[in-house]
Amino acid sequence: MTTILNAAKAVNTGLAIFKEVAAIAADRCDAATFISESFYYSKTDANKLVTASKNWAAYTDPDHLAFDVPVPVLILISHAMNLLHPDEDVEAFRTEMLIFADHGNTSWEDVRAHIKKIAGAKQARKVSNSVTFSKTTDITGMQHAHVRLDPELMATFRVTLKNLGEKWTELPQSYRYAEGLRKLLLQGVDKQKEDDPWDRTMTPAFMITVDGDYIGDGKFATTDGTLLGKEDLADIKLADYGLVSIYDRNGNIGCHYLLENQRLASKQLLSAIACDQIFCSHPGCYNLAVYSQGHHSKAHKHGGKANSDTIIPLCRNHNLQNDDDPDKPKNGRHVRDPKTKEAIFLPPDGGPPKRHKNHCREYSGRGLHLRQRANLKRRTKAENLARQKIRQKIHRRRPKRRLL
Repeated sequence: MTTILNAAKAVNTGLAIFKEVAAIAADRCDAATFISESFYYSKTDANKLVTASKNWAAYTDPDHLAFDVPVPVLILISHAMNLLHPDEDVEAFRTEMLIFADHGNTSWEDVRAHIKKIAGAKQARKVSNSVTFSKTTDITGMQHAHVRLDPELMATFRVTLKNLGEKWTELPQSYRYAEGLRKLLLQGVDKQKEDDPWDRTMTPAFMITVDGDYIGDGKFATTDGTLLGKEDLADIKLADYGLVSIYDRNGNIGCHYLLENQRLASKQLLSAIACDQIFCSHPGCYNLAVYSQGHHSKAHKHGGKANSDTIIPLCRNHNLQNDDDPDKPKNGRHVRDPKTKEAIFLPPDGGPPKRHKNHCREYSGRGLHLRQRANLKRRTKAENLARQKIRQKIHRRRPKRRLL
């Protein structure tokens, strides 16, 4: 009945897995992503393995204390070790926790409770107040935030939310706190600053694709030879309601090309790029593009211009890891697909390009543009096929000439 579970249990113990993970991390900067994609771990669990391997891979375990200790327990102990102050005896703490784990005879919950019990006698590493946010919504369409505050500030935060949401007495406590937080946020929201019109994170954006080509002077050439300015294609009053990005048939964001001589991408261009991609361009990264950095897919020192062909959004981490020199592959490069202009990742091993696969990308500016162009291509093909059939029918109806 439990053959597979027992086999999984036997594999999921001891230090061997951390040695393999450390070997992968030594060769790859994206070790967690590689482990997640190759060995079916979630990205969160893969990150935990990579982090814990720094404490366990080189550990010799002279007394065989880690033998048969489950990997999740070893990850838990490693996390606690990382929170200790540098003045604490980390090895003594490690030994104490391994003895308590008792070769897997102590449950994960009991180990965690023991760590909390002895934490008061240890000097913890100094940790600052912090707030973190989930990068995407969950299955219910909600996002999550994790607030870490010192006890005094947390008490103030809690009382403030309780007072603001106190009248909602028929709701559970968590709902009343949420209502208090909503009111608190509404009190602190300022109107859009007039001196920074491009700082518009939550404003709508209108994506427009046209059949002409962008020719570089603020105008679009249509198929009948007419030149139209962007104001004729999208009424300037749309700016009161959101942002406007206009794509030509080749995927160029025409409204932002006038900025190409700037070394640093302007807020106007970064705003358009955020609408263009939504997320950091690295596959599997869900840091929002609006909070990311403008990355030159062709380095500025190599002639890369600050325009929508060159600039793509990358979070700080992936921007730092990117290989600026294509002749020296190490971590991989982020560029635009020469055909679709979509941001892609070129692996350092020369493998096939990778794209972000999140379904939200279908509703980004680039995704909408590509879908509209694909629909137009299908319509054009169908129309051409229909015209061809009509010509064939006309040809068959013509009387054949008889040679005398």
